[in-house]
Amino acid sequence: KKPPVPDNVIVLSATQGAQISTFFPEKEQGLFTYYFLKALKDGKKDVYSVYQYVRPLVEDEAKRLNVSQSPTLSPDSGKIKGRFILNR
Repeated sequence: KKPPVPDNVIVLSATQGAQISTFFPEKEQGLFTYYFLKALKDGKKDVYSVYQYVRPLVEDEAKRLNVSQSPTLSPDSGKIKGRFILNR
């Protein structure tokens, strides 16, 4: 059983469950890290937008590399949409 996440905390992770975070050979860094930084560079301003951008890209690239990797967001996206603005 997972402990509840406080209202002022979110968790954006590179994987879910027992998955292993994958290295992205062409970019010489982690797959999640690459797309997370790309999301910021492309102007994503809040955590929900970053997650929406990153998840399909990570999942598709992981499949190409013959692994399973799905980023997760907690609490669920409906509770944080429009909140948690990123400052750079």
